[in-house]
Amino acid sequence: MYKLRMLLVVFFVALPLAAAAQTLQWIVRDRDGGLVGPVLLQRAGGAGPDRLTDGSPLWVARRIPGGWLRIPVTENAVWATNQFPFLYEAQDCSGPALLEASQEKDEVLATVIFDTDVYWSAGPAESRVIRAKGIFVRGPDECQGALLESGLCCSTLGGEETHSSAEVSGARLSDLHLRPPFRLERVARSSE
Repeated sequence: MYKLRMLLVVFFVALPLAAAAQTLQWIVRDRDGGLVGPVLLQRAGGAGPDRLTDGSPLWVARRIPGGWLRIPVTENAVWATNQFPFLYEAQDCSGPALLEASQEKDEVLATVIFDTDVYWSAGPAESRVIRAKGIFVRGPDECQGALLESGLCCSTLGGEETHSSAEVSGARLSDLHLRPPFRLERVARSSE
């Protein structure tokens, strides 16, 4: 009898959970109907953006082998994110490039997108002492620091900063197979 009561209690407690297990989610699809990924940072209650425009990007989680990348898309393009700096332990931006990284498993990784390339943190996050930051620029007039041959504008920090970071990995943007124009779609998905 005890087992039957427990089974009934579990059943009735699980019913509301099963009903709530379906949530509304916004996704982005490409010109061929292929899934680009789910829209990130949706408002509570399943409310999302009204439409995809060229004026303001939506952040989308794009699946790659081994993880997820955070990619900004508009109706007709993938937006550059070169304002996110590469971090360096050396004051002259020599040595391995690093990016901010989370200790969390399965975290959607921030990206640096510039020109035809995309970069992300690709390793375990470690606490490192950072002495310089670098961003890609299109010309010398955009650089307030030392412009390196690679087009990286290197700025030495006034003091040392400690950051949770990991070494950078990257690929050609075309390797992500993102084919604009993009369109927004609302779907129901299981929360399990």
